[in-house]
Amino acid sequence: MPRRRLESLFSPRRARRGLAASACGLLGLCGLLSLGQKARAVALDALIGFGSGPNAPSRYETETWTPLAVYLSGLSERGAGQLQVSVQRGKNRTIYTRPVTLQPGSPRDVNVERFVLDFHNRDNIGGYRDNSEMTTVDIQLLLDGRKLAAKTFVLYPTNRTTTYNVLALTPTGRELDFLTKKRMDLTHRHTAPSPESPVPTGPRHRGADESRPNARIQILNADPRALPDRALGYATVDAVVLSEYPLSHLTTGQTDALKGYVRDGGLLIVTGAQVTSPTFYAEMLPIRPMGDSVVDTNDSFCAPLKARYNWPTRRDGWSLPVGVLKPGARTLLGRARESNSIYPDWNSGYGIVAARPYGSGVVVLSALPLSLLDATNPDFAATYWQDLLRCGNDALSPRDLLQGGAAHPWLALPDALAGKQAGNTPAFGVVAGLLLIYLVILLPVSYFLLKRLDRRELAWVTMPLTVGAFAVVAYGVASSIKGHTLTAHRAVVLETQANSDQAAGYAQTTLYSPRRADYNIAFGSDDPQANAAYSRFTPGETMRSETARALAPLTIEQTDTATTLRGAQVKLWDKRSFETPVAANIGQGVEATFRALPGQHALEVTLVNRTPYRLENCALVTPLCAFPLQTLPPGETRRQIIWPENFTAGGQASTSQNLGAAWEKTLPYRPDAPESSEETRALIRASMMQTLGQETQYRANYDLPGGYGKPAFAFVGWFYDPLLQVRLDGKAAPGEEANLLFAHLTLPDNAFGARQARDNPFVSPTAFITTDAPTTGMHANPGMMGANR
Repeated sequence: MPRRRLESLFSPRRARRGLAASACGLLGLCGLLSLGQKARAVALDALIGFGSGPNAPSRYETETWTPLAVYLSGLSERGAGQLQVSVQRGKNRTIYTRPVTLQPGSPRDVNVERFVLDFHNRDNIGGYRDNSEMTTVDIQLLLDGRKLAAKTFVLYPTNRTTTYNVLALTPTGRELDFLTKKRMDLTHRHTAPSPESPVPTGPRHRGADESRPNARIQILNADPRALPDRALGYATVDAVVLSEYPLSHLTTGQTDALKGYVRDGGLLIVTGAQVTSPTFYAEMLPIRPMGDSVVDTNDSFCAPLKARYNWPTRRDGWSLPVGVLKPGARTLLGRARESNSIYPDWNSGYGIVAARPYGSGVVVLSALPLSLLDATNPDFAATYWQDLLRCGNDALSPRDLLQGGAAHPWLALPDALAGKQAGNTPAFGVVAGLLLIYLVILLPVSYFLLKRLDRRELAWVTMPLTVGAFAVVAYGVASSIKGHTLTAHRAVVLETQANSDQAAGYAQTTLYSPRRADYNIAFGSDDPQANAAYSRFTPGETMRSETARALAPLTIEQTDTATTLRGAQVKLWDKRSFETPVAANIGQGVEATFRALPGQHALEVTLVNRTPYRLENCALVTPLCAFPLQTLPPGETRRQIIWPENFTAGGQASTSQNLGAAWEKTLPYRPDAPESSEETRALIRASMMQTLGQETQYRANYDLPGGYGKPAFAFVGWFYDPLLQVRLDGKAAPGEEANLLFAHLTLPDNAFGARQARDNPFVSPTAFITTDAPTTGMHANPGMMGANR
């Protein structure tokens, strides 16, 4: 090699360039290593269902809505990230996304993000439901397209149990564990009897008018940070016990979810003197607190406890909240005083136990503190807790019936919501005529015409043209029959109780598309105050058809301001059905009062429409019959006399007849009428009644969960003011809406003698619980496998 070239290779300039390149490469390698260290520094864990934390056993159920809490710690990067949760079961996949703001912090800093996941199996073809498939939950934390952390959980399937689930929001969460050893007549809300529990006849009736003393009870607890911030997260919970719990740890979303749980039919039991402090549930309580009072167990205040439970003799004093009953509240145990009385120290003014309806649920206040209701007096405490836990609203729920009916393709509600255009088919004569004309023109006419012109070689041109022309004609005929209007009809149920200003709303909507497209679907209301609630609602798909299995996963995007279904695919002239909670203002609700008729063994029911809606086709429904009440404008009053025989045990069959046939007689639906707005609403009404009636009978006959409860005693009415607005790609979708208002009625304690025990368990004969029983419950951690991915 020449000397000059060797000198150039080892020149100072080239050496400096080499050093600079090496330094840049080293810096780049260090940067990559630091990014890898930062990514690995993020820790991600999760709690599925309920439990004291991510490392403790989780309690969850499949075939229901389930809460998920994601714990993020060790964040070392700053930016706008995204948390993705994917739920895969069989061929169904749903993706939940949420933006998260990443802030660097110490490894001990923990951020919690809360989701509510849909674990229902939507592969329901011909009513077949395969519960043997596992559920896979994939969690990923992303930043600028990079995966900072990920974890996968594989959940074993569980059989839906009839176990009664109590969430204990108490100082330790373990104060009520002794109840799991007791045999109680309690089962999961609206579920069939447990196959492992015999069904003897007994004095107390729950569910399908059957007593189940061997039913189990399970106590749940939860990390306060992991409590759901959406009401659907409490779907597996039958009762929440709140006593001396650190409420300051809960966010506004979590407290709103607890209120929504009660509004949706849950039971909240508050014990002790904590009610005197200002809390989120103050508006829900049955009393207006007026302070505390010290009571001795020998005071006359405790006489009902001694008479009913053989209250153990104790002379130490204890504190109880004092207050007056709110309108609509009632005393279940003890003696109530008038609101203008001056109470002695020994009297609470509302007795020992008081209850008040809140939406479709019930709030119960027990004057006894938790310290008197624990394992130190197990027999007394268990019997008292049994009565408390039976104070919930156990009547048949139309929302539960519609949710169950959505899984069955033979029920007509999804087709009714799609409109007549979705089910229209061309007449046989039209199809036969088109085929005949097509064949005649394609073969004989074309052949003889071209032969006469001596241009038979043009058949290579005329045949494709004929096929194309008839394809256009066939499409035009089909389009005229199937329609070209994008619609989203809605069926809404507002479930409440008389004398409550809250309602639980549930809706199903079917999107019918005249073209193949992907839609961004958002739910809301024109009312800004009600619309804000939809950011905390989690919608879902009601049913997966055979054709829908091949569609892209359903993506649910959740932000602080809205919840949107992204890229929901719908095929040509096809439909997809969805469900969502509904926020609604019912004013002061439905007011109901009862009056015993002098000299007659009957009650007069007075109903006043305090809602802002004009209610049509109204009826008063009892376990054995339905009384039409016609139209009830706002502020109007109706009266109806009911007799004891209207409440004679009717069971599921009579309830099914009332939910379906009896109400449907008031509907002006005519199947042969044109599809006007009124006829579309009538079709939706009739289909809802068919679903309610058939679903009750089906589940009663085949012992399936859902659709169980006490026979209905309620006021019902229809209205058509728009409650739910469906937006497709940012624009309001056209469609009709039919709304059913369902208000449960509660019999007064003196109604029909012994039948008063239907709605007040404290007046039924006392059944002391002295026998222990083994416990069973929801699936626990051994069936949940988690692995870093």
